[in-house]
Amino acid sequence: MEAPSAGLMNPGSGPSLPMFAPPMGGYGTNKDVMGQTSAVPMSAEMAALYGMKPRPRPVFNLGAMVLAIAVPWLIFVAAFFNIAFFIHYQYPACCFAVCAMLAALVVFLGISAVNVIQRSRFGGDEPSWSVFIFGAALIALLAGALIGQVTFLQYMRPFYDVNLLNTYPSVDPAVWGGESFMDAGKIEFVPGTKLDLSKNMGFLDHDMYCIVPIVSPAGASLSYDFWAVGTNCCTTQQYDYRCGEYNNVRAHSGLRLMKEYDRPFFRLAVQQAEATYNIKTRHPIFFYWMEKPSEEVAAYADLGTKAFMVGASCFFAFNLFLVIVAMFIFAKMGRL
Repeated sequence: MEAPSAGLMNPGSGPSLPMFAPPMGGYGTNKDVMGQTSAVPMSAEMAALYGMKPRPRPVFNLGAMVLAIAVPWLIFVAAFFNIAFFIHYQYPACCFAVCAMLAALVVFLGISAVNVIQRSRFGGDEPSWSVFIFGAALIALLAGALIGQVTFLQYMRPFYDVNLLNTYPSVDPAVWGGESFMDAGKIEFVPGTKLDLSKNMGFLDHDMYCIVPIVSPAGASLSYDFWAVGTNCCTTQQYDYRCGEYNNVRAHSGLRLMKEYDRPFFRLAVQQAEATYNIKTRHPIFFYWMEKPSEEVAAYADLGTKAFMVGASCFFAFNLFLVIVAMFIFAKMGRL
């Protein structure tokens, strides 16, 4: 009987068949394949098996963290500013174009995140930060657009509207009618002009819409066209108007009501006043009664600017908090 070949039987050693032994060289061997993919992080056991040095994962991805902080915040600031300020008011087409570009950027970030997820299945980069940046950017775009629209409607549009209208000094309500001041933003009435609190009226529709006529120092007039207004500051009883600076003896100016939504309800209140007090009005104009309307207009711009600064600061802090939380979560997952 022939002795077994040493290549087939070697006491004390492992299997020596080619299918079990990793080749130690030659074209197309596993070592060459691993050399081609040496950029992929591998465990220490895998590296030792193929005689290579392990390539550890980075402790943290500083570039991705910077992008995660900066990109969403910049998108929020751009969306907020674009919608809240003069671009929206004077150039609505440009405002729409900027919104479209910001939305396209967010879509691009989403597509990039999907691509990174697909590459990660074949040993590419982890998709954690890419997905985070896309999600934070989407939140930033929606939040910036929403808060910017609220700021625009509450503060900046009234500011721009009034500044585009005219200012008229020394107006006597007994001499002039409302048809002469349809383009008025601010009116300074003649000294001694006052509110006739005996003819106040309120119209109730969820809110109470309060009106009272602005009358000349000379007394009653044939037509009551100038009205001081307010909401939820009166009842239907006489002498119960408490809106704005109604009790300021130095107040004799009006700031034009610019809210389109409220105007029909004030007109209904005027109709009630006409029927109740047997008075007439031809072209009613509504004002907020005050001493210095110019300061009030400037306050609109100040409030809008403060809303922008506070919103940008709060979102930066919020996004930074999310990045820190994500950093700890990814660290535990081994994907930092």
